[in-house]
Amino acid sequence: MRFNSILIVTGIFSVSCIQKPVNNTLDTGNPVITDTDDRDADLSDTNEDSDTTDSEDTDDGGTQDTDTGPVDTDDTEPTDTGSQSAEGFSIDLGNGIVVDFEFIPAGREPLLRYELSNNYFMMNTEITQGIYLELMGYESHLGETASVGQGGNYPAYYISWHMTADFANTLTVFYNLNNNANLNACYSCINAGTVNVQCVNAMNPYECDGFRLPTEAEWEYAARSGTSSDFWTGAGATLGGDYSSDDCNEVTITDGSGNPPLADYAWYCGNSNGTSEPVGQKLSNGYGLYDMHGNVWEWTADQGGFSNGCTFPDDTLDPYCTSGDNKVMRGGYWNKRPDFLKSSYTINGSPGSRNKYIGSRLVRLETVSSSTSNVSQICEDSCTFANDNECDDGGVNSQYSVCAFGTDCTDCGIRSACEDVCADANDGVCDDGGPNDPTPSNSLCDRGTDCADCGSY
Repeated sequence: MRFNSILIVTGIFSVSCIQKPVNNTLDTGNPVITDTDDRDADLSDTNEDSDTTDSEDTDDGGTQDTDTGPVDTDDTEPTDTGSQSAEGFSIDLGNGIVVDFEFIPAGREPLLRYELSNNYFMMNTEITQGIYLELMGYESHLGETASVGQGGNYPAYYISWHMTADFANTLTVFYNLNNNANLNACYSCINAGTVNVQCVNAMNPYECDGFRLPTEAEWEYAARSGTSSDFWTGAGATLGGDYSSDDCNEVTITDGSGNPPLADYAWYCGNSNGTSEPVGQKLSNGYGLYDMHGNVWEWTADQGGFSNGCTFPDDTLDPYCTSGDNKVMRGGYWNKRPDFLKSSYTINGSPGSRNKYIGSRLVRLETVSSSTSNVSQICEDSCTFANDNECDDGGVNSQYSVCAFGTDCTDCGIRSACEDVCADANDGVCDDGGPNDPTPSNSLCDRGTDCADCGSY
């Protein structure tokens, strides 16, 4: 981990990791005529040929696909609270590496299916290989071959969901140290700083003010940027349109106005040269976000599964799915047909999967809405042995216990995951096997799934 000086800039930025085309000249690349077989893209972290299936594209043997769109629809520095202006902000990691965030306003999404109650910021590109290396101190593709694009401005692939969560926590720590801030870590991780890291949510995403993965609802809301169609152009009756044909030829976005080429906005099978491409080379959408369609799939915060996931959206206010063994991805990737690139298209895969087709980008709330935050976070450095660089609170990251649970925050990490998703939640008895469970050996729920009865820890 490399902690350098940090620069926060609001407004429109002159320094960025993005190498934008001069005069908006678009690099469309040479067309790839067919959607080639990508069965080695299996999203399992154990067997890349067997543990997942694809319900719509048999060439993508590691995912479950769902189209979420409707079929028919018209001196002493002051403490930094984490709030930036509505124009976004940038984080200077040093060595010329800058992470840019754009402001996304709260509101009801264009198809009127759900509402987001918090303003938030989203990275305007996918995490790049340069950003990942500068912050984490090792290559995102460590242990793998970077065969589909390599360089500082290429998207970081071979990053699992767990690695993305670890990256998010590390960025939160970096930001706090350099800005006198106190943002919360959104994940509790073991083996942090390695490709073998494993993370769990420390709290509901809508309650965490630190850097994190976007929820599926936040991702689609940002991708649409005001359009009820699947691709934003800023023109026509719906400020966008759908694809003209689902193939790898000259596809247009039928917005009823200019009908621009899909290649103006996305890397897909028709222009990608069979590899990922440097970020920020295409036109941005209405929120200033690049590569929301194509280039690499992007992890989200939501759970998913082949048979036990959620129907998106699963709520009308701040949707967030906690059912299923997998994690949801959005956006499509560089060798996929247009249908896979739609704002409404979703797949899911194992959170431990490291895959050359998958990357990520992060978000951060502007503020946490009081309407969605009802769980107290318990984590204090009040133990005699706190801050000794050894976790000893008896929790999941502890080798032995000297401190009470929740009193060695710096060494052990924040643990306040708490969701009422267990079948026996809210029955007046804590039965999640945690520190507040009177009979942990008879646990009926998993830790962190019986909030009302057990409390946060």
